Amino acid sequence: MIDKARTMLLDMFSKGDLAKVKEIKDFLLSAEDEKFNSFFLAEYWFILCWTQEYNELCLSLQNLDSAKIERYKQRSWPKQDSLYTRLYRASMENELFLKQLINESDADKECREIAALTLDKLLIESKNNPYAQDSINEKADNFLNNSESKRYNDYIKKHIRYKLIAKNWSASVEFFSGYGMLTGKLSNTYRNFLPIGVGIGIGYKNADLSIRALNGNHKTNKDLTYSTGIYTKGSKVRIFIPEITLGYSILNNNYLKISPFGGIGLSDIRATTDQTDKVPELKELSTGYSTMYVAGLNIEVKFGPKKMPEFMPKTNYSYLNVRYSYGMPQFEKKYAGMHGNFHYITIGHGSMSRGTHRQ
Repeated sequence: MIDKARTMLLDMFSKGDLAKVKEIKDFLLSAEDEKFNSFFLAEYWFILCWTQEYNELCLSLQNLDSAKIERYKQRSWPKQDSLYTRLYRASMENELFLKQLINESDADKECREIAALTLDKLLIESKNNPYAQDSINEKADNFLNNSESKRYNDYIKKHIRYKLIAKNWSASVEFFSGYGMLTGKLSNTYRNFLPIGVGIGIGYKNADLSIRALNGNHKTNKDLTYSTGIYTKGSKVRIFIPEITLGYSILNNNYLKISPFGGIGLSDIRATTDQTDKVPELKELSTGYSTMYVAGLNIEVKFGPKKMPEFMPKTNYSYLNVRYSYGMPQFEKKYAGMHGNFHYITIGHGSMSRGTHRQ
């Protein structure tokens, strides 16, 4: 019975007999029970826009709560037919006409506004515009700010206004390489180095905790004496720097993220493993792990789209990170004549992920 009545309604709608459409719609609603739905909600709302029953439409929207939606879901839906497609296409082609009818109706101001907003939402896919939801959100916010009755607020927030915001926590990973320079007496002993390493990051809002480890190969700048011989100038050494830093974003948009940072780490310079395997006494030349204080600046260039709809923030992307670090090792506290600092610039490629939730 419901299927036949829907077919009749579609036929009357195609013929433009809206009075008959209203009559059949009322019959179908009376035929609903706890087991069957006569309409999908979007079909019902489209029909009410065409039959100009705005008060019935607004009452339906006002009473649309989670319990009512759950009851709809538990019932059987109508068999698949072309009613929704026909209503959607006709509404899309006559959108301005339908909105004119809404504006000229005798429904109250809030009902007219909510009816027009509902029509916008029903037809959003037809816009083929990624920024259409931004426009709807702006209208929805204006409605919420100016509404006196507040009776549609729940419907607006759950079914019309759709805006995602970034979650507080984020995670990132980065692989990098670059160039490091030594200063002071360290530069007299060792040459500059080429670091390579990996970093992981944990972010909270605008703050970022970064855990990084880099390994660099370089050479001695002079002969170094150990118990059984001399490690000659130009011999291979390696530097290892694990560090943990805390940064804070002072600029963060779809193009760039700039974050100064500071933290603490360790630094160690020693002969390479292949050399100490041959001559174990070379381990005497190791500086051992010494505390190192670190400060610097991250400049993160984000890949991906630069312009995003406001309702959908850019939270997952890959990036190119240029990082300058100034390291202050404390070698001199252990070894006289080892005063000096590190300057190292790295260029890394990484990926960042931050979840979103509906506002």
